[in-house]
Amino acid sequence: TVIEVGWLGSSSNTTVIQGCLWIWLTLALASRPAAPAEKPRGIVALEDMHDLFAAMREQRQADSVPSPLSPFALTLARSGIGTMLIDQRPDLFDQELISKAGVMILTKSGINKAQKHALELTNVTARQKQRISKLQDKEAVILLYGLEPVLILI
Repeated sequence: TVIEVGWLGSSSNTTVIQGCLWIWLTLALASRPAAPAEKPRGIVALEDMHDLFAAMREQRQADSVPSPLSPFALTLARSGIGTMLIDQRPDLFDQELISKAGVMILTKSGINKAQKHALELTNVTARQKQRISKLQDKEAVILLYGLEPVLILI
């Protein structure tokens, strides 16, 4: 199911509605009875959610200040409900949320700071970091926790 939220008059209105939808959908997945071997129980993908999952604007300089929703997202992940964050500004997400993600997909970023921050969170070699920094428009790198990175063409 794809739910596209259009412009609602301001970016804060859009963020609040997307956040409410995320919470409602993840709680609906969590309340559904799960089969014994069912992992993950569901994944909710969100696009451009750095305003919702990043530290508050005035606290972004302090890396130790997590987003208020990060603990909720991590608790959901432990119960088999995944949240996929698709964003061009991973540098605005708090480090705890990103570091505990099981999967990271890196694409070309026009913002050098964002790409450097994303690369700092990965456990790849210097040569792999150099290649990732030169990604083309239709290339992406999938990083699964504990496995070698995989380059794909989209």
